[in-house]
Amino acid sequence: MNTNSAPYSERTWGETLQNYKQNNNKLPWGEGEFVPTKRETVYEKSRKERAFNPVTMTYRDEAKESKIQQRERAFAAVRLNDAKDKQLCFEQKFNIINHQSHLPKSYEDANKKTRMMNEVKRRAPDSRVKYNIISHMGKEEHHQAKMVPKSGEEFTLRRSMDITLEDGMKPKSHQTREFDVLTNKYIENHTYREIEDLEVQREHLAQKYWKTHDYDILAVRYCDSQKQQKYEQDLREKERSHGQGQRSKLPPSVKYSEGVVYDIISNEIRDGRAIQSVDEKRNKAVASKMGSKVEEQIRTNAMAEDDRLEAMSFNRIAGEKFKEARRYGYDPITNISFEGRRGVQPVALRQEERKPIWSRLHAGGGGGGSGGTGVSKPRDLSGGDQGGNSIPLNSGRRVLKPTGATPRGSGRERQGGGATNRDSKIAQNMSQTMKPDFVPSLTIPSEGMVNGKLNVA
Repeated sequence: MNTNSAPYSERTWGETLQNYKQNNNKLPWGEGEFVPTKRETVYEKSRKERAFNPVTMTYRDEAKESKIQQRERAFAAVRLNDAKDKQLCFEQKFNIINHQSHLPKSYEDANKKTRMMNEVKRRAPDSRVKYNIISHMGKEEHHQAKMVPKSGEEFTLRRSMDITLEDGMKPKSHQTREFDVLTNKYIENHTYREIEDLEVQREHLAQKYWKTHDYDILAVRYCDSQKQQKYEQDLREKERSHGQGQRSKLPPSVKYSEGVVYDIISNEIRDGRAIQSVDEKRNKAVASKMGSKVEEQIRTNAMAEDDRLEAMSFNRIAGEKFKEARRYGYDPITNISFEGRRGVQPVALRQEERKPIWSRLHAGGGGGGSGGTGVSKPRDLSGGDQGGNSIPLNSGRRVLKPTGATPRGSGRERQGGGATNRDSKIAQNMSQTMKPDFVPSLTIPSEGMVNGKLNVA
């Protein structure tokens, strides 16, 4: 065999095998040049995820948890001391209940404490001014003044003292309102302003009265003459156009006829809307040009509906969504495995699992017999009936009635009476040809009919 390749350098076949084995065992890179990638296992990843306990709100590592607690206590102490310093700057430096000082013992002053206690026990005065703040009288004059005037005298609020503050301004009590609540009178122009108030009240009551007294049922007319005139004018306008609406009740052959739509002699149009409708019906060729636009609109709406249905299908809840938390095989709260001798069963999902198509077909099949409710139980595929070893004639099949049979049958047949001749004929045919698809090895004799059912006992 001749080849163009260079001859081998080895002399023997054994040397060739030794060189081949040596080349396969030698790495193409030097020692320490390549660091293999560390692959993190599921267990290591789960330990990192469970580093913090979400129930107890603590770290599972005791050393780390202790360090964090010490740091939080130190931070809280610093913030608390700062808050106490600010409180002493703006609030009382003692407890208002037991009068104990908030300051440290090194800053307590016995004389200051005694002075503060005496100030608290002292009774506060009625006011900080030398006059009565209501009457502006001196305190002695105010107590001696008579509040009830004599008969025939008008009560006036006395202001015997001209009070002026240090800055030359009057006190706030001098800023009186225009109405005195003690005498129920205006300070100025009481008679004139009282007449104005009565006039405003009269107009307000008149407006409220005419809101509820709009129509006189005895005179059969509106109380307001202008409103009655407007009503009579509207009534005359309706009388002129009375009867025009009767044309719409006529059939189309009369309503759109030539003599009704326009005058056939003078060609004067009588009903513009009707003649427009007639022209639209006659010009069907022109209207057919709009077919392409209508089709384009229908196509656009159909595409939008398809996009909406596709988006709904993408956004629906997947059946495997709530199983994502169980993919590690243990409870994320208690950290107990679902498998093994000490394993626990996972908590049942609230979402109903999607049943296979075979179960849904059996559960959704309707009963075929007459007089049934239309809802049948799921078929038993195990080889027997749990309800009593009997197979109904119409289980999962529709029984065809012979010609000449009544729609409902006799009352005895509807109430589940004895077997009839029709049932006997069906049973004989079934013994020869029909076998249940869920009991393959079952042989049904002709004499096994009991009360319209096949007995398999």
